[in-house]
Amino acid sequence: MVNYPDVNEDDVGAITFNLRKSQAIEKVMAKIRHHLGDNWYRFRDDEIILLENILGDCWSNSNFADWEKLNISAITFDHVDRIIKISKQMNRNKRPAGVCLTEVRELLHSL
Repeated sequence: MVNYPDVNEDDVGAITFNLRKSQAIEKVMAKIRHHLGDNWYRFRDDEIILLENILGDCWSNSNFADWEKLNISAITFDHVDRIIKISKQMNRNKRPAGVCLTEVRELLHSL
């Protein structure tokens, strides 16, 4: 018989949150890839990681209903490029994270 460590409610909550976040970002990234078509391949791997990370941060600071209303099918290469540039600024501490996340959320909600 295998003994599993005790898992408390906080652990379950954190695991559930991270699972839902991963699923939401996977779903939105698939939509972006689909809508950009061949333009998707113009982004480098490190830029795609930056995009995933900032979208994850935005998801974490959004409510479910707002996130589900996003019209990702209207996203363009220029939108994604702008989001990646904002993410780079945030990661290099050139701009405060809160300002960057607000800008990305506003961009996403304007689609």
